[in-house]
Amino acid sequence: MHKDKTRTRILVICLDMDPESLQGDQHTGAAHLYVRETLMSLTAHDVDCMAITRWDDKNKSERQVYSIGKGSIELVRIQIGDVNRQPKEFLFSKRLESRNRILEVLRSNSFVPDIIHAVYWYSGDVALDLLNYYPSAKLLYTVVSLGLVKHQWKYRHGESKNNHDLSREQIEAAILTRADMIAAVSEQERLNVAKYYSIDLGKVYTIGRGVDAGLFSPPFLDKDSSQSLYFPHSDQRVLLYVGRIIESKGYDFLLQVYDTLLTDPTIAVPPIWFVGGTAEEIERARKTIHKGTRLSVAEDEGRIFWWGALPRTVLPHLYRRALVTCVPSYYEPGARVIIESMSCGTPVIMGPTGYGYELVRKPYGNKGATFENGFVVSTDRVEGWAALIKGIIRDGVWREALSKRAYYSVMPHFSLEQFYSRHWELYRSLVSGTSPCLPSIDFSRAVSVAARWNTPFDQETRDLAVYSILSELNPALNHSEDGKYVLKKLDDVDGSTSTYSLKYGNNRFFVKQFIDRTLFYKRFFPIQEPSNVQAAKMRFVNDDVLEIVSDAFFLPVRLRDFGSLSVIYPFAERIMKEQWDKTLVEEALSALKGFHTRQRNNSKYDLQKSTIECMRISKDVTWTSLNEIVGAIIEANAIFRDGGKWYSPCRLDLDLALIHKSLDDNVWSLYHEDRLFFLSCLDRFTSISPTEIHVIWGECRPEHFVFMNGQLMAIDTESISFGEEAYDYASFFFWKLDVLNLEGYDRQLAKETLEWAGEFVPDQVERVKAWLWVICLYWYMRDYSRGYLARLNRFKLVMEYVAA
Repeated sequence: MHKDKTRTRILVICLDMDPESLQGDQHTGAAHLYVRETLMSLTAHDVDCMAITRWDDKNKSERQVYSIGKGSIELVRIQIGDVNRQPKEFLFSKRLESRNRILEVLRSNSFVPDIIHAVYWYSGDVALDLLNYYPSAKLLYTVVSLGLVKHQWKYRHGESKNNHDLSREQIEAAILTRADMIAAVSEQERLNVAKYYSIDLGKVYTIGRGVDAGLFSPPFLDKDSSQSLYFPHSDQRVLLYVGRIIESKGYDFLLQVYDTLLTDPTIAVPPIWFVGGTAEEIERARKTIHKGTRLSVAEDEGRIFWWGALPRTVLPHLYRRALVTCVPSYYEPGARVIIESMSCGTPVIMGPTGYGYELVRKPYGNKGATFENGFVVSTDRVEGWAALIKGIIRDGVWREALSKRAYYSVMPHFSLEQFYSRHWELYRSLVSGTSPCLPSIDFSRAVSVAARWNTPFDQETRDLAVYSILSELNPALNHSEDGKYVLKKLDDVDGSTSTYSLKYGNNRFFVKQFIDRTLFYKRFFPIQEPSNVQAAKMRFVNDDVLEIVSDAFFLPVRLRDFGSLSVIYPFAERIMKEQWDKTLVEEALSALKGFHTRQRNNSKYDLQKSTIECMRISKDVTWTSLNEIVGAIIEANAIFRDGGKWYSPCRLDLDLALIHKSLDDNVWSLYHEDRLFFLSCLDRFTSISPTEIHVIWGECRPEHFVFMNGQLMAIDTESISFGEEAYDYASFFFWKLDVLNLEGYDRQLAKETLEWAGEFVPDQVERVKAWLWVICLYWYMRDYSRGYLARLNRFKLVMEYVAA
């Protein structure tokens, strides 16, 4: 066998990674799957390949042939020591024995390799010896992990390195120096090769991993539900951990995070499932949970569940059940669990290692990335992990956006087919003497999902909606047209609505199209709201409140179309950001005051207003009492929208009490210094007393003002709700401050804005400042709970200035 001298001959050495091992095994983890997939990639090509591993189980055959495509691959298991399971460290003292056994196999089969591919350093050490016998062979070495990096954590307390680990570092340096080409499982590990071993990056390539997309697929593509198997808590989503139960994997840190989650009375904490580990590893981990603690009680209730190692065919069902997969490893060069989870549409929270920042990306401030498909957080910040997990628990809509981003980030780049293609490119280039061309990860599809927080509104969808409203618009105008129209988009970035100028015949209109709210995310809020989303149709005020939307303050509505989620107004001139000078601000606030005056005299809603006003916050604030008042506000606001549930900030005393309670109980899992900062700011507003509740605009933003026939008017009536008038003014100044602008924060603008507030609404300036502080905090928490870090300090600067 293997007599054809015209075919490329490849020797794969994987002494401690039998490709037929069980995933999650205590000795091999999941690295053996890389070997298996490498062998599978070679069956598609006309090559001779022999793979050699250690024989560790008499139930396995000594020889096994893979023959799927053009090539054939023979896996030979050689006996090194007794045929039994051993830790991989066993091979350290068996280099000469391993080399001699491999030489015997090669010579007996007349197999002279053109390429020697060694996986991991034990195999690489033997490969260096084999090159003395086959000097013309090219050496390809796969970096699964690096000793110099791993030992930083292992010896973090200053212990002396043992002989095994010192030798590993020296041997790895020799392998990496001698190798003709190096394959790294992640970009971070590729860079580590150069950083720690001074190797030229020109011969190091990021190969990645492969995942079976047919097995690991998301629910939105594969309707096969996890309910096809029995699981405990079958009606709940879970938090998931997959991996060995050993210290370096950070399971103890994750238990601390879960303990923090259990202290939060405002969320229903999901169960946490630990998948993997031997019986001994699990028992050792369980002993760290002290009897009578929150974790002990949770385990007794079945909320902490230890599965042990499971077959790969079961894993997709668990990933699909998970809200998020937690990978708290301290060193994880290229964890398969990450790509498996993302391939199932389950986002990942992980430490800054391996695929962190390469595949799992954070937006805003991370090298220009403008999207997010998971979270990367240091594994020494329990509060940071808890806050992000809470964000996913509270906001199912946000989680679904992450789900699609995760899937489209990992697929198709990490599919088996593309992995096979990349791997073959390394072999091909070694034989031909050329440089391999490997594609980078393509994030374009992921970026299109809820880009910059907003749902894409494509041209085709927009045109269909316009055609539907034109059919109603034509008879309303009493003239016929040939169906032609001119539509011009007025917004640079889609928000919760898209706005257009529509020219239809001799008429011109202002068109607003709501993007379905189910594709959006609610403001971060600690109270459990009755619904996860605010449906777009609920944004249309009902006919009973037309007296409000027909107020002279608002543009008159020409047509409402519930099917296309569109509203048409007579054309009005947009007010650009640069137009907002002091005179225009004064005119806008004067117009707003007129609206407030008219609504104060509107007795139609006195019953609802009094219901909200009369609810008092008890001295001993509880979550039950806070929930009661929030519920009353939601019910009262529903009168505007045919029963649609909608929450808007309403009473300053309620929001301040809610924030104080949240900080006292640390339900936002803030870092200690931030928590103290916010509490100290709150002391500034303790003397503010309750005030009257009226109908307010609720979306008072500069960009919602327009000019029509020289008169300043407003749009966006769908946000009308009950609340304090000062909230409208604060909303206006918040957007005027431009705090959300990613370009930076202007302290002079803050000073000028607060001066205007004191001049234009002097009787409410303290309340406006307090509301500004509240709005900034809610935006801070929204960013914080989703991992947006770039604006956090800017919010704090404004809050500090407002509270001064």
